[in-house]
Amino acid sequence: MLLANRDIEAALQCEELFDTSYEMRARALLARALLRMGKPEEARQAAAPAAPHDYDAAGWLTRFDLLTSSR
Repeated sequence: MLLANRDIEAALQCEELFDTSYEMRARALLARALLRMGKPEEARQAAAPAAPHDYDAAGWLTRFDLLTSSR
């Protein structure tokens, strides 16, 4: 879904994975979708719990912080 730029649908599917063993990876993907939808604060909140466990989620937090610090 993310590769097809179907961010809203991807976000909904990622949220469904939160109660599974795929939660940390889903949080990173959700952050990507939310950031592309123009919701950077929500993206940061989605990725924050996964950042210590998932490299991709930590990357999204860093991108968010760099984008907001340059304003």
